[in-house]
Amino acid sequence: MSIHVENELRRLPARTIVAGYLGHAPSIVTSVLGLWVFVTRPDVWPGQWAAALFGAFILFRIVDPVYEYATVRYRSDPDVIVLRHGLISRHTRSLRWSDVTALQAEETWSLRPFRLTRVTVLQGGEESAQLVLPAVLAPELDRLRSFAPRNATSKTSGATEYDTDDLLVAERGPDRDEQLIYRATLTQLLIAALVYGQFALLGVALGYALFELLDTFELTDGLLALAAAGPWVFGVFLGLIVIAGGFASTLVRYGRFQVWQRDDGSIRIAYGLLTRRDRRIDASAIEGIVVHRNLVEILLGRARMSILSTDSARQLGGNLVIPSLTRGIVADIAQRSFPAHVDDVTLLTRPGAAWRSLGAALTVVVPACGAAWGFVTMQWPLLLAVVAALIVARTLLGLGRVVGTRLRMGERGMVALTTHHASERQVVLRALAVHWLSSWDLFGRPRLAAVHYYAGRPHRGTAVRLSELDVARLQGRIAERGPRITQVRSARRAHAARRARIAQLVDEAP
Repeated sequence: MSIHVENELRRLPARTIVAGYLGHAPSIVTSVLGLWVFVTRPDVWPGQWAAALFGAFILFRIVDPVYEYATVRYRSDPDVIVLRHGLISRHTRSLRWSDVTALQAEETWSLRPFRLTRVTVLQGGEESAQLVLPAVLAPELDRLRSFAPRNATSKTSGATEYDTDDLLVAERGPDRDEQLIYRATLTQLLIAALVYGQFALLGVALGYALFELLDTFELTDGLLALAAAGPWVFGVFLGLIVIAGGFASTLVRYGRFQVWQRDDGSIRIAYGLLTRRDRRIDASAIEGIVVHRNLVEILLGRARMSILSTDSARQLGGNLVIPSLTRGIVADIAQRSFPAHVDDVTLLTRPGAAWRSLGAALTVVVPACGAAWGFVTMQWPLLLAVVAALIVARTLLGLGRVVGTRLRMGERGMVALTTHHASERQVVLRALAVHWLSSWDLFGRPRLAAVHYYAGRPHRGTAVRLSELDVARLQGRIAERGPRITQVRSARRAHAARRARIAQLVDEAP
């Protein structure tokens, strides 16, 4: 839907230009250094082509903040939000607040000194279902939040005061109608990074970037001297760099991780040190919860929990509610915050079978290693042998997860997909989120079923362990999905119309 309201569209704050230049400063400085290196040393590959690319990038960074301020316009009222952008080709997009499922506010390090916030209004997980306001002031942010829908009919049981293992529950937030259900401590974030393997991925990337920077300026003599001291010394040094860099990156990205729950059932997730992200998810957009445990978490008796919503399908940094904590704490938070789902979450009540997960992991690792050894003995190139072994491992892992997945229909109309393999994962979602169920029958009984549901993007869960009764019950709920969705949408439109009428009366009051 396009709405032409030229006179009512407003500009971004003028300070957005200065904030944009501040945010681009690191990339401009590094690009200038790169340009200087390739101009003064044309013999370095790729030579003058790299200098031209660096120059074009610097020019783009200089023009971008002014172009954004000159071309972005928006309008918001209690009924709809409209965004227009572009110069030669202008695009106007609008979104009704009654269809909004989440509102995310990002306070980056460059916007914070100017008291600006980047706002993303989400209807779905796809980019086409999102509107992004590059920078707004605090009063405008509060105004947008007042327009975002609140589901006043889906209240959950209130939390009581609970404090254990540095976990704080029931603390009131800035808005008096929300409670803090979880705040991550420094130790918990470090353990979570270690359990997930995030420290290795982020640390290797940072270490490689640091080595490239030192090599560019010919400052690698110290590293070469350390490598000459012996492989063990150099290996320990690199390991410490990777671990320290990974932990530092985790703390910068997910520091001050907090989860709040409002009295209307909606969830607010806030995290980040340099870039502070504040994400609000409407209660009606929450389709289910996911509990996950890898092999390390099974051995340590820990678990993590995230929510499935219609606006995003991401986990860590998106819809992650609880990072790796002990099963008892996660179960307690799930019981308080998601009482309709928790009855079907068996991973929080039963200890994991470490021997079973370890055995499943061996059924993937041993054949993959055997395949790699066989390909090498057949005189295959090493890289090709590794790729072939990874394909074998991925195929075995996929088959193992399908064989180890059970489909069950809960008593409260929840659908549970439980996977026991090298890791354990359980998805518990509302039956209304399932829009398609396909099954394969053998001898008159279903032997394999694929559950298709939407949570930010289309998902599919395949199971071979199922019962005929559960399949029949789920098919019946899917048949009821159309009329129920129509009723929900009608109720949300009526609620939005009442809210708009109230706002109009308030504006007209003397």
